Amino acid sequence: MNSESPEDQAAEVPQPTAEKLRAYVEANVARFTEAAMTAELIKAGYAAEDIRAAIADASRDLKPPPTGRAIWTILGAYAVTFAILSLGMLANTHRSSGCCMPNADAGILILAGSLGVALLLSLLWVGSRRATALLLAALLALAGLGSLSSGIVGFVLIGLAVALVVLVIRRPPKPSGRVTATLGGLIAIPMVLLVIVAGLCVATGLPIPGVG
Repeated sequence: MNSESPEDQAAEVPQPTAEKLRAYVEANVARFTEAAMTAELIKAGYAAEDIRAAIADASRDLKPPPTGRAIWTILGAYAVTFAILSLGMLANTHRSSGCCMPNADAGILILAGSLGVALLLSLLWVGSRRATALLLAALLALAGLGSLSSGIVGFVLIGLAVALVVLVIRRPPKPSGRVTATLGGLIAIPMVLLVIVAGLCVATGLPIPGVG
């Protein structure tokens, strides 16, 4: 039989302290919304006024994600790539000829359209990774529907689209919009898209003589 009284047992329960409150808020302010943290901390015995003050202090010290820097980095990379490849097409007088090979002007238009789509996806990625994944799934589904008559390729594309949607739905969004993000993480996918588009362009032989 436990000989301790209820008062003695209550005294052994860890009491809320300012240090514990500050440590909890600093560890979670970038992961959870203010409402979610407030609800949990009130259950733990903290006063609402103390919670708001701790969240306000931690929020002032929280560094925002480098979204603006990422956008300017992506825009600069895409603009420089477009300029270099376009000048290469205009200067290349030894490109291959053929019924399906565009001239420099047509090649620049195709490049602009391809980079434009990749840039749109890139900027959407910086703003919302979930929205980008759903848009990519929609594009895959459309491509798959258009390729159904070609055989298994269409079914593979549709399957990838469905798998991507399921993955996005099953993975819940972060409880706060203030999720920490690094510059490298934000520009990784945009740079991959840029390399793919630029690589396909170079492979045609339009920008650089002797390639393709």
